[in-house]
Amino acid sequence: MNSPLTRRFVPRLGGMALSLALGLGAPVALAQTAGSQTPDTGVSWEDADGTANFKATQYYKAGTASFGKKDFEAALEAFRNSYGVVKSPNSRLMVVRSLYELGRYQEAYEEARILAQEAETAAAKADKYKAAVDAAAVELQAAKSKLAFVVIRPQAKAPGAKVTLNGEEVAADRWGQEILVPAGPVEVVMTTEAGSVTEKGEAKVGEVVELKPAQKEAPKEAPAPVQVEVSDDGGYDGPDRIALALIAGSVGVVGMTNFGIFGLLSNGQYQRLEDLCNDGICDPSLEAEADNGRTYQIVANVSLGLGVAGLAAGAGLFIWELLDPAESSEQAVERPRLYVGPGSVMVTGTF
Repeated sequence: MNSPLTRRFVPRLGGMALSLALGLGAPVALAQTAGSQTPDTGVSWEDADGTANFKATQYYKAGTASFGKKDFEAALEAFRNSYGVVKSPNSRLMVVRSLYELGRYQEAYEEARILAQEAETAAAKADKYKAAVDAAAVELQAAKSKLAFVVIRPQAKAPGAKVTLNGEEVAADRWGQEILVPAGPVEVVMTTEAGSVTEKGEAKVGEVVELKPAQKEAPKEAPAPVQVEVSDDGGYDGPDRIALALIAGSVGVVGMTNFGIFGLLSNGQYQRLEDLCNDGICDPSLEAEADNGRTYQIVANVSLGLGVAGLAAGAGLFIWELLDPAESSEQAVERPRLYVGPGSVMVTGTF
């Protein structure tokens, strides 16, 4: 079998018995492989009997004759009919070549993808199909050179993520694979619970453009506002103020007690140094005692601050408890409020 094409090698279709002379008959229809218009009604090349092989051969020869005359439409029909009788990778190979010559590159690409798988399987069982493996790779690349492709590689695959390509959803198992698209602008939108992100590109003939949408970060939730519980009657519903007043008062008493003790120690140390020093000039050996005196004074001052704050806080809480009105919310009165800050205590409100 000779082919008029110089750009491809057409392998012979061997092993077809000629045991029965049958006419070509009507075209075979119509069950097809997904992504292909070629009939899928034929028997496997391994299981074909002499009758099927002869009929498939007749179709194949008619296709070869039409292909040599550049009547590619007739050739395409004949090769498809041949495959519809016996599923030979060589018949599908010629389907691919006919589609390519007709300029139907997308169909040729889809058929070549199927051919590549079939040829690999057949070659593992029969050496006569090894040439079809290499031919399938050549045809697949030839078709790809006439088409544009996009590969979608999401940078993060969040649960429930949805991806669309030019408005059509792309199944997750197609992510990372070449997807045939018309040449021109392409747009990928990835949607997650956090929102949508869009990536755009330009698909060019003979090229593969990769788009890598990144997952949008979920907005950070604002901290929940602190709520103060109020009783049904509008009254205070916080901690026991009397208990707080006693605690604050105790702190104040301890502070004032320490103030008294360390104040006396500081004054005693000062008086001792006054007696031992001459007109403010002290012996260097007394420096340690001077440091002790300064320490006593600092502790006394801090204790005084704590004492005053504690006593004031305790008094404020106690007064608040005594003056908290028992009237209903219809007689709204601004209750006293206690503010304790560094070195200060303040009680505000209307009494």
